[in-house]
Amino acid sequence: MTKQELLKDLQSRKFVDAIISEPKLLETKPNGDRWYEVNIREVVGNCAIYRNIHFYVIDEGKSTERAFYKEKEPEESIKTISADEA
Repeated sequence: MTKQELLKDLQSRKFVDAIISEPKLLETKPNGDRWYEVNIREVVGNCAIYRNIHFYVIDEGKSTERAFYKEKEPEESIKTISADEA
């Protein structure tokens, strides 16, 4: 998955309402790998939550470019819907 594919994957998550910011470069590792942060808006029920998603890009701009979520793939919202909100 490339950086652009990762961003499309993130946007397609059912709990992601929007990607709010352009990816912000946080660090370039000594080997050239890059660590990024992007801000998203989640909407769950009547609640909106803003949070940052971190990811790495290896060989950015090259034919071998690969992107990975940092530490874990976001699989669900950080807010759960209670029975009253559903």
